[in-house]
Amino acid sequence: MPEIVTLEDRLDDGYRRHVHLMSAAPVAYDLPPHAESERGVDAGMHWLRASWLWRDPAPLCVRPDGSVRWVVLWGLLPGERISTAAPDAALQYIDTFEQVPDYVWVRTMPTGVALGEQIAMGSHDLGLFDAEWVPPGFLAAGN
Repeated sequence: MPEIVTLEDRLDDGYRRHVHLMSAAPVAYDLPPHAESERGVDAGMHWLRASWLWRDPAPLCVRPDGSVRWVVLWGLLPGERISTAAPDAALQYIDTFEQVPDYVWVRTMPTGVALGEQIAMGSHDLGLFDAEWVPPGFLAAGN
């Protein structure tokens, strides 16, 4: 199997991941369903360029004691509701950290939503709160 060369794999300041890969054969890479991508062939080399909003664990929020809070940072797609995205982010948190999160944070509370409002996730509820450390357009699930 031909080697895949990584020309770019970075997370930008807006928490968007960018990858640019090349190979002598078509590039096989598992992209998330919300990724924007293009593929091509130049001078006999296959390439893939893709980018997508981050939806994975990330160390955020320096606590007063100086420690870092690990959360699942979840980029909201246009039109995506917090009530739909929060349980998905919570499941990612469970898969990663093997514990159920109690909280979801957003940068700014949606209009008409009370601080601490509960979002149903099966038999467990997630409390919704605002936090200035959450990037705009994202939510964070964690404890």
